[in-house]
Amino acid sequence: MAMTIGQWWQHARHRAMVAEDFGQWIGLLDENCEPLFDCPPPVEFSAPATRGAPVSGRFLHKVADGASGAVHPLADELIADFGAAQNGQLIEADGPTRYIMVERPGFRRVYRITHTVARGTFHTPTLVEINGTDLLSILNRHVAWSNPQALRTGSFQTFTRDWVGDPTKLELYKTPRDLMHYPMVTAVDGVTMEGPAETVIRNVIANSLEIGFVLWGKGQRIVVSTASSGLPSPHLVYTADDQPLWDSIGALALQAGITVTCDLWFPSDPQPIGVKLLTQPTMIVRVTQG
Repeated sequence: MAMTIGQWWQHARHRAMVAEDFGQWIGLLDENCEPLFDCPPPVEFSAPATRGAPVSGRFLHKVADGASGAVHPLADELIADFGAAQNGQLIEADGPTRYIMVERPGFRRVYRITHTVARGTFHTPTLVEINGTDLLSILNRHVAWSNPQALRTGSFQTFTRDWVGDPTKLELYKTPRDLMHYPMVTAVDGVTMEGPAETVIRNVIANSLEIGFVLWGKGQRIVVSTASSGLPSPHLVYTADDQPLWDSIGALALQAGITVTCDLWFPSDPQPIGVKLLTQPTMIVRVTQG
């Protein structure tokens, strides 16, 4: 069940208190970016940020007490059958998406967990190493569509067999597949966008995210702020190429002096500029000159 606004305010006060006492708050978030629980104090962690480039974060937490046998919920949440895991064993993230967040006054960074590693000095691991990528890297889970109109007007059809190959052989799919005809545009004809780099890149990201969530059939939890820097922006000619979104635009943004950021907004935060009224945790992409 989604948190109420009262619970969000209560959790904001809790995070602020922990950050005041221990220097920062670190916690685990669920697939909707709602807090699950506080993480134990880190043995070490790295939460970097680089302008114009996705980065990775790493967190090492003690999750098991060798003397009492107590295990923190973090271990069970991220590693199935924690007690049977081998030291140094890499565990790919399985199940719903999880995020890890570190917050200090005026500072918040969130990483999508990609994998964990069980570590320890005894037969049973006592440490969990969490590895993740920052929110900007999520743009590469979307596509720079070369023919967005075909996706807006197209529709999925259910197929139960493979129609490629020998037509006399009935190759049935074990699981029916929903497919849509999508002609990729290989010629520069109607898919080139040009104008101020800040505007072009903002529109490319917004269109890609909008179509991606429509195809996925999920509510859009990543939005693009329309707020402009107001600074002059160099002219950019861009042609979509059906590649991962950030791979397609990242270098162009850097060359044009464009800063692209992706941050997590909570209902206890002030309403952001340039987006519609938000009520649930939302990732906000900002595109600015300079």
